[in-house]
Amino acid sequence: MYVVLSQIAKKGDEIFQYFNTLIRKKRAVLDECCTDIVMVELFETATAGEYPAEKQNVSIQIDTYGGPAADPLTIAFTVNFRGDGSMGTFNPTTKKFTPKTV
Repeated sequence: MYVVLSQIAKKGDEIFQYFNTLIRKKRAVLDECCTDIVMVELFETATAGEYPAEKQNVSIQIDTYGGPAADPLTIAFTVNFRGDGSMGTFNPTTKKFTPKTV
């Protein structure tokens, strides 16, 4: 499965600091740009405080850095899915992903 999500992070966003420090400033390449994301289906009904979710390995690609001087500093980035994700549940209180057992 190949999925691409493109976004823009502005200075002050939590994700901006993560990308700026751990990817852009380090000039990260290859596996250094990889992480996991959890996509939580908050629109579904929670069971015991946990929502259906999918954990996915991704690589982060910095597309642009900067922007007009009058605007907040931005990082445009692309999230590239790597392989297949794993289904499970996510508890937003504990921030824990639990893989689904078969």
